[in-house]
Amino acid sequence: MTMFNEAELIRQLEEQRSVIVLRDSEISRLQGEVEMLAEALKNTPPAQTECDYLGRKK
Repeated sequence: MTMFNEAELIRQLEEQRSVIVLRDSEISRLQGEVEMLAEALKNTPPAQTECDYLGRKK
C-alpha cells in the first residue's frame, strides 16, 4: 500500500469518525427530548373526549 493510499484511508476514517460523533450527539439530544416528553406526558391528566363531555351533560 502506498503512502498516498494510507493517507487517503486515514482521512476517510477520520471523516467517518466525525460523522459518527455528530450522529451520536444528535441521538443523545433526541433521547433526552423523548425522556422529557414522556415524563411530561406521564404527569398530564387525560384530556376529556367529546364522548365524556356529552355523557356527563345528559
